[in-house]
Amino acid sequence: MPVLVPAARVDEVAEVLLTETSTIGFRRIAVTKSALARTWFDVPAAGGTVRIKVAHRGGRIVQATPEFEDAAALARSSGRPVRAVLDEATAAAVARGLLSGGPLPD
Repeated sequence: MPVLVPAARVDEVAEVLLTETSTIGFRRIAVTKSALARTWFDVPAAGGTVRIKVAHRGGRIVQATPEFEDAAALARSSGRPVRAVLDEATAAAVARGLLSGGPLPD
């Protein structure tokens, strides 16, 4: 079973695996991650605000997505379904011009 571990904690996790499980060995493979630059914009939803995570490259939006935890917190406090808050936040993001392929606002 693969396990992703921050490099700073590999030795700690290795100790647990070797002393607390039945394994007698494991493989270590370094992994790197490529990610788009991101910025956040606040939009109104469910009587509060939800951050929209905007991934971008070259001044163009690649993807704009509501932060789930923001929507879930608003859903709990407003008694609305999380999906409804996510949909409302997405609509507010579109209204603000946060569209895939569109320019990144200032």
